[in-house]
Amino acid sequence: MQKSSTSRTSLLNRSQVVRVRFPASSAPGDETDFIFGSLAAVFDMFSEAELGVSLRALYALGLVVDGATHTTPLGIKIKKMTAYRKRQKNS
Repeated sequence: MQKSSTSRTSLLNRSQVVRVRFPASSAPGDETDFIFGSLAAVFDMFSEAELGVSLRALYALGLVVDGATHTTPLGIKIKKMTAYRKRQKNS
């Protein structure tokens, strides 16, 4: 018996994350995917020149909404997502 989507997620903590996916041909090193806790954190690791977009532009494009995606002129995909984790039990 499968749980409904609502009952599955009600037992989990949710937080917003940002996924940055580089095309394999332009990835910095061996990794192509990076996960961040905020849009601002992305720019602590990568510059506007490396991403092909500014933080201000991402906010203006509406990348603060869950599921919103933007592909930069350099082919880098930036997506706002929900991350789920199990709630800790109180001891």
